[in-house]
Amino acid sequence: MLGILETLGIAHGRPFEPDERLRTILTEAAEVGRAMAKPLAWQPRIPKDTLYAYPEKRHWKYIFLGDPTFHTLDYMAIDQRSKYGFEAIGTPKSMVVAVPGQGSQYIGADHDSEGNWLSGENTYRIRLPKDVPANMFWSLTAYDNETRSLIQNDLGRPLVGSVHGAKPRHMRDGFETYGQVESHVKQVYNGRLGWMGNDVYDINPLAVEEESRRMVEMMGGSENVRSAARNAVDEGGFPNWSWALKLTSLLLEIDENDHEAQKIRAAATRALGQRTTSANARGWYITEALAMEKKLKLGDKPVTLGMVRVALGTPEVETIMSAPLEDSFQYVRYLVDPRQAEDTRLALTVSVEGAEEPTRIELRNGVIIISEVSKKEKVHIDVSSKEWAEFVVGKRSFADRDKTVAAFESVLAQPPLVETAEALDDQLDDVAEEVDDSNVH
Repeated sequence: MLGILETLGIAHGRPFEPDERLRTILTEAAEVGRAMAKPLAWQPRIPKDTLYAYPEKRHWKYIFLGDPTFHTLDYMAIDQRSKYGFEAIGTPKSMVVAVPGQGSQYIGADHDSEGNWLSGENTYRIRLPKDVPANMFWSLTAYDNETRSLIQNDLGRPLVGSVHGAKPRHMRDGFETYGQVESHVKQVYNGRLGWMGNDVYDINPLAVEEESRRMVEMMGGSENVRSAARNAVDEGGFPNWSWALKLTSLLLEIDENDHEAQKIRAAATRALGQRTTSANARGWYITEALAMEKKLKLGDKPVTLGMVRVALGTPEVETIMSAPLEDSFQYVRYLVDPRQAEDTRLALTVSVEGAEEPTRIELRNGVIIISEVSKKEKVHIDVSSKEWAEFVVGKRSFADRDKTVAAFESVLAQPPLVETAEALDDQLDDVAEEVDDSNVH
């Protein structure tokens, strides 16, 4: 992309001073580019079985297709990149992971049930199931197809969803948004400029626990910090509630069982959650409040957010077996430990029972590349679907089959599922006993 821009005279450190001829060309190019992007976004030439979530049944299309970097093994998917760049801006890889409990899925519609284009002059009804099958949240949002921004309307909000009702109606002040400007600015900064804010301290910062301990000691100890956090909550207001969160973050980093800090933090997060205009932020705030009050449940037992992440972040064998095979291979990509894998380069193929072709796994520069191939590599393993699923979740090893396979497994960061499940059960029992002892219901 930078090379293409350079041919137009746009380059780092070089003033861009287009003459009248180039201005005319670029203006026309922008108009033509927009005209090209529209059909790529709204009427793409993508096979129906790939594009539609329910081929021949519904008009809902997948928003994200394939790798969010738009790279394939052989080429850059330019049309798909243009499609998504026109509709939105970018996406992390977790937004395209289809394994239940691991990521999220996004579908959109621009036609009604009869195949007609949606129009703002009409009224539409969307029927959702009684219990939408979502682990964390679901949301239905209306966008303007010209600006690709949220639609302004008389309701004061462009969406409905599972977290909408967490905020009392009288506190909505007539409007609500999907996200918030502050979060978007951080995302743009991190995505464009990186993790360092030009403060050299960020190069080698103290460990979070060590930094928290030193700051609390400097403030006169834990009781002084609790008192300051408590006073901030009592005084109220966004700055004070946020300050209370900062102070309790320090306290809980030192002692995660600081019950007074948990109580203060619950009050601050609930106050923020009930007043924010961001549906996303509200979900995070209210969930944190419930966790601090031990009212966040997994089944019928109270849990912490960390325990929920373990439970949802480690799929079960049955989940992997029921998901498309391609998704399970893509999931393996996120298990690699880049530091462990930085000097490792290898390739192998895997044939899973029932698959027509083997799948090639290549590891290079700390990154795993997955591709379908017609021929087997020199290093190859044949496995059943259950054996592959057990490998993905850490319950089975193929290291004894070949030293290359053993090297591959050595760079995967996956805890044994059996030990994780047993540890989680123990934690659940401990939390439940603690709740009973403190009479928190």
